[in-house]
Amino acid sequence: MSLSSLARSRAGRFARGGFGGSSKVIQDAEGYPPVGVERVWMEELSEETGCVDSISFFSRDVALGDIVEFVVDDGERWYKRTIKRFGNALFRAVYYPSADVAALRSSLKGLGCETELDEAHTLVSISVPPNCVTAVQAFLAEAEGSGEVGYE
Repeated sequence: MSLSSLARSRAGRFARGGFGGSSKVIQDAEGYPPVGVERVWMEELSEETGCVDSISFFSRDVALGDIVEFVVDDGERWYKRTIKRFGNALFRAVYYPSADVAALRSSLKGLGCETELDEAHTLVSISVPPNCVTAVQAFLAEAEGSGEVGYE
């Protein structure tokens, strides 16, 4: 399976034997983000490497499709470094009560993105292919201007 098809075929991760790996999240002085560790799904490539198979909400170290190295500590896989970037950008949008989240995600899908939803933190995590970054930034800036979302 090619790297691009692997990154695009997230629905089959359990059938392919995907596994979770953890990444430490750096929090600011105010305690944001609200987690210190985030778990992401990976497709195992070797005993020490994997292809990121999910979209991170808080970790800034990895994006969908990246090839990463990890270390195993007490049975847990921990992010060590990114070996090769797939090229996807990672954006996050916090949505406000006025936002139609389903429409937001549908519009982003129409722009070529994949998204994950974290309702507990009113957050949409967005995987943006390299050829879509400008269009997605413009779309999110417009949504921000209308008071529906904030984004980074």
